[in-house]
Amino acid sequence: MTVSRMLGALATGVACIACPTATAQDPAAARVPLVAPDTKDPIVGPIFDAIRSRGGQPLNMHRAVANSPRIFKSYVDMALALRAGATTPRVDRELIILRTAQLVFATTSACRTSRLRLF
Repeated sequence: MTVSRMLGALATGVACIACPTATAQDPAAARVPLVAPDTKDPIVGPIFDAIRSRGGQPLNMHRAVANSPRIFKSYVDMALALRAGATTPRVDRELIILRTAQLVFATTSACRTSRLRLF
């Protein structure tokens, strides 16, 4: 990794530290009903359990898309395939996400991603 790439990642991470992330999880902001995090749905339940088993919680984005369980499962399968089958190094993928977020002014995504371990 080049010094300029490392400095760019550091600068982006520092710039995102103060970004407001609470609004991304504000249930009052949801325009569609959110599926309960403890749902017993035979498709959604195991996916939410898997998220919790990795130390996370289902995000509002997950809970909104889970209103259509088959689409949600396909979405999760695609995301996992992209992550597990990726040949690009993890640090480069995170930099791509940060740069894309910066270009489209997606501060919430950039802030959430910048907290991941890049090095």
